Amino acid sequence: MTHRTTVKDMLTIMPAMLGLHVALGLRYPIVYGGDTIIRLVNFRGILISYQLPLLQLLLHYAMRWFFGPWAIWLLMGALSALAAAGLHALTLEVTQDRRAAWLAAIFFAAHPFILFYSRVPYQEPLLLACCLWGFCYLSHSGTLRGDLLTSLAFGAACLTRYEGWLAAAVASVYRIWRLREEGRMRGRNLIESFLLYGWAPALWLAWNKGLSPGGTFVLQAQFDWALLYRPYFVVKSAVWWTESAIVLMALVGFAVLWMSPRAQPQPRLHACLGIFLLLYLGAMIFSAHGIEPDPVRLVTEREAFVPIAFLLLYAGAGASRLAGETQRILASSALMKCAVPCLALVLVVSLYFSRGFGRIASANSDPDLKTDYQVAQFLAGKQATAVVLARPLPRYQIEDYLRRAEKTGGPEGRKKAEHVLKAVETTPFDYQRVLAYSWLGKERIVSADLFRGIGPAGIEAFFRNRNVEYLVVFSDFTPVEEHERAIVSLYVEDRSAEQEIRNGDKAARIYRVRS
Repeated sequence: MTHRTTVKDMLTIMPAMLGLHVALGLRYPIVYGGDTIIRLVNFRGILISYQLPLLQLLLHYAMRWFFGPWAIWLLMGALSALAAAGLHALTLEVTQDRRAAWLAAIFFAAHPFILFYSRVPYQEPLLLACCLWGFCYLSHSGTLRGDLLTSLAFGAACLTRYEGWLAAAVASVYRIWRLREEGRMRGRNLIESFLLYGWAPALWLAWNKGLSPGGTFVLQAQFDWALLYRPYFVVKSAVWWTESAIVLMALVGFAVLWMSPRAQPQPRLHACLGIFLLLYLGAMIFSAHGIEPDPVRLVTEREAFVPIAFLLLYAGAGASRLAGETQRILASSALMKCAVPCLALVLVVSLYFSRGFGRIASANSDPDLKTDYQVAQFLAGKQATAVVLARPLPRYQIEDYLRRAEKTGGPEGRKKAEHVLKAVETTPFDYQRVLAYSWLGKERIVSADLFRGIGPAGIEAFFRNRNVEYLVVFSDFTPVEEHERAIVSLYVEDRSAEQEIRNGDKAARIYRVRS
């Protein structure tokens, strides 16, 4: 396939994907996910706990240029478009089948998992885009252009998530393997491969003087046999999110590519993709960040991003082969030859879109998120300064994090972990979401935690000096601390709320502090 054709395809795929995500943002504006809110609340910073910095760096500048929801819609839409184009390019590289590449990109754009998790600032879309483009150009390694492009792509992946380090390691081995087979292997090639694909991990290790900043951890301290469930969980999540028709097409594509040498023009690249996938799944066993309700057996289902992309690559190849066979069988009828494959594609894509839009709509209808969003819109409409009283973060989660940090790094690790927590957000979830959704900043939206240790006179002085207009009290909040009881006594008791916002069991009362 010519370079001109590939560029033409990219210029079609990327604007379409960007437009889809912007349209979804306009229709469903609420940002979901705990990590995503922390990123928005701390957008002025770059380094957040153990997280690698590239996505936060992009978000930092996007928020500086487009402060507000457009920053999220444009950034995540662009990253999703880059990933869709990367899957198209990699599928084309692996199969040399333009129809398979287009089908893989279409399946990716409509996939409910991709739609749901690519809309908000998660790292996985960026990781996937970098890995797809890196592997796409890997077959051209050994040339100056190929080496630079793969180095840039895998370096970006390594600065996005630690799984990117596995992709860079596979790329390094591939390059050495290829040079050796071509008889161009020299001793200096080992150093070159390290510099090309290991520069980003080396910089990160040197900066932190370790795998992650002090007080954080990324690897399991102890082995447990239950950890072996994690790869299965990730694969199960990928299959569950994928329609059965696509899974069947992926099986056909897998069989075609692996059993027919003629259908596999890039066997070494194909083998490297398989090795990377196995290493990726195996790495889940060593992650220190499991999720509730069973952090030993479970990791976030967002880890399914990479397996789903591989599934869709094979599905594109399988669907293309099935479409070709269908057209051959129906060759006597020109109308049916075109109509049957197109109708099947429309049906699958429609089912995907329906499922994806439904999941996004459900998240935007969550009572907690919807109430926080409506409170934020009320305050943003008034351009008001407000104090928020909300249920604090569960203490056991904070203590568990500190305990694990101490287990990893001793008393010094716990001390550093306490410093890390202070640098990010340990304020209530409802406050963080109101802050993020209102786009008014911490100067205007204030957490009641700020008043810890301050008496009634100091609280009144703060409200007066900062011209606080509203006090927001969430229905699941109970005053426990001295400063909380003081605020309630001063501004809630014997007063009526100016407005109450309620969604299901979740409610927020908004009190006017001053006229």
